[in-house]
Amino acid sequence: METLTVIVLLLHALIVILSCAYVYFKTWKIYQLTGHKGLLAFRNAFMFWGIGFFLQFVINFVSYSILWVSLHFIFYYFITAAPLLLVYSLVWKELEGKKQLFLHLISLIVSALALYFGEWILFACVIAVLLYGANISYYNYQKAKKGFSQLYFIALVLGLIGYAANYVADNYLSALPNIFFYLLALDCAVFLTFAYGVYITLKWPRKEKG
Repeated sequence: METLTVIVLLLHALIVILSCAYVYFKTWKIYQLTGHKGLLAFRNAFMFWGIGFFLQFVINFVSYSILWVSLHFIFYYFITAAPLLLVYSLVWKELEGKKQLFLHLISLIVSALALYFGEWILFACVIAVLLYGANISYYNYQKAKKGFSQLYFIALVLGLIGYAANYVADNYLSALPNIFFYLLALDCAVFLTFAYGVYITLKWPRKEKG
């Protein structure tokens, strides 16, 4: 692997992982104060994304083997569970009493299918879930147009764009020169926007208007 490619992959991993870590830890204090179950799922979604993208970076340096297959399965699990948790954080009240274990079971099944039949299954499932979540989030955003409602809507739309772009590129645009680097740049832009959205929404402490 060329040195430039390794540097780009490392920068991509650092930007995405640090953005996810920022979202996770920035929302820690407000979660401690409120104990909000939806916020817990929101935070866990970004923890899962961070772990998933770390695994993606590692996979680039592993040759095809049982380890490679195992890492892919775990990677698929984390990047499937993350958007499911993000959408769950919107509808947890309607699903209260039902364990999140069901979401993880779905993620494991999707991961196994993606490993056997191809990543298109993973992308199709996740895009469908994000579309559902974006529809709910847009309704909430229209009512509030501020705070967490706005943040959720932005997060879901950005997540949808990221997964959809990767799906289209992998299946229809893979022959285009440098498409791989464009996708990495899109990932970075999406997660930096996530982090910035949390920064704007959850400034702590808030300044009082004088």
